[in-house]
Amino acid sequence: MQLEFRRRMDVLRASNSRLREQLEHETSRLVSFRDRNTDSKPVHAALRKQLEELTARELEVLRNIAEGRSTKEIGARLGITFKTAACHRHRLMQKLEVHGTGALVRIAIATGLVKV
Repeated sequence: MQLEFRRRMDVLRASNSRLREQLEHETSRLVSFRDRNTDSKPVHAALRKQLEELTARELEVLRNIAEGRSTKEIGARLGITFKTAACHRHRLMQKLEVHGTGALVRIAIATGLVKV
């Protein structure tokens, strides 16, 4: 009976050891994830600063782009020509240093300009 008790205790100790290792592994993953996310906050601050330098019209165009409107729809909605809307889009990409519509949308979401 005492031998059986010792075997059960050894099994429990081994099981606890595995659980402790798994817990330590998950804790380190959580800390790593948290550190990555806290590092990204200054980037959002930098993006917000860039957005503050945009004109009101450029912010309107960016908001419309983030809402999925085409350049033609943006022009019609804002009462400007297609060419002017395209020029605003181009200037936005230059000022924000991005090369595509997807990046503009990500910036608008990341900075809270639009809600998902």
